[in-house]
Amino acid sequence: MIRSLFLSTSNRISVGIKRDNMPLLDLPFDDSQCNGSRTSSSTVQFEQPPLITTSNGTCSHDNGTHLRAKLRFFLMSPCWKWHLKRQCPWKAWFQFIKIIILTTQLILFGIERQSHVVFISESNITFHHLFIRGWSSADETLPYPRASGDFAVYTNQDFIDSINYAVHRFNNLTNISLGLFDYHEHATQKSYSSDSESRERYINLCLDRFKTCRIDPTSHTYILDSETENNCSTLNATNNFKIEEYLLNVHNETVNYCGLNSLTLEFAIHAIQLKNQKLFSLPDCYHFSVKITFDNNARTGKIRQHLNSQAQFRTCNRKLIHQYSDFTLTRRNLLIVLDCVVLLITIISFILCIRSLWFGHRLCREVCLYYSIERTSEKPLTWSELQIFYSYWYFLMIIT
Repeated sequence: MIRSLFLSTSNRISVGIKRDNMPLLDLPFDDSQCNGSRTSSSTVQFEQPPLITTSNGTCSHDNGTHLRAKLRFFLMSPCWKWHLKRQCPWKAWFQFIKIIILTTQLILFGIERQSHVVFISESNITFHHLFIRGWSSADETLPYPRASGDFAVYTNQDFIDSINYAVHRFNNLTNISLGLFDYHEHATQKSYSSDSESRERYINLCLDRFKTCRIDPTSHTYILDSETENNCSTLNATNNFKIEEYLLNVHNETVNYCGLNSLTLEFAIHAIQLKNQKLFSLPDCYHFSVKITFDNNARTGKIRQHLNSQAQFRTCNRKLIHQYSDFTLTRRNLLIVLDCVVLLITIISFILCIRSLWFGHRLCREVCLYYSIERTSEKPLTWSELQIFYSYWYFLMIIT
């Protein structure tokens, strides 16, 4: 890489030589070394570079020797630096400790996250069974290719019944569901009354359609306004709800399959996850946004039906009464402390990596300046030779 500046011609640095196998070169010396005495280390023995005696009798080193010493020390591994200077390689130990702490945090995060993922996935399957008419366990699997076709409705009565079925099931959610589900409270003052009949259950109904669409297949004629409109309204779910009567009485219209692009039902559900299998884990609260879509964009006589649910965390009103409640809260606080420690260690590691890259860059500039002034007859250093000053491990640690 770098030419004879680092080592003698017989011991030039090559890509295949490790740092630990490189000969050591001493750092700049004191003037007291001019008396010819040699300093020795109890661990490492090395040769002194040649000294230059000035006109006034003092002892000094030329720029090349001084720079060669800096380069050799820069290329030493932490093990060699410890042998030479007997200083603890605290930066190497710091990175080692950081890896251990970050690995611990990732393991704990994976354990906690696993329960969240399973709960959200199982809740989504539960919503399909609760709100989708005719849904079965055979539709839960995802083989490729699918053993069955799209889940869809093909008749007007099936379409109407599927909408009414979802509204009726949502109205009776707390009575029929085995999960810890409840309705989203829309009122300003939250009511904790146990009377479920007094609580309102709101559903957002949206119709996406063409403004005008009339067809006559007999004569192959049609009247179409391709501009679409999306009309949304909020309805209160009841056991007597019927979509046809609602559209006729409230909006003075009926379902027009010619202009209908899609119909969606959206509602919110609150849920609490209790972790009985983990004694010292606190329950988690969720807010599910459930959306049922009837897709008629293809207009092939088949209206596809699918359900999608999005989960968001919510703050729980905690009240633990079991004997391990104090330890459970302490464990949660310790996890927060661990996250803070990881953040602090990451910031320190980032600063150390930037510092090392800056030192390497500064030394690289000194080497380039030396070659441009002292060794003008030689070719300038190439990028492959200068890469030794920029460790890719530092860039990797900064990114991660």
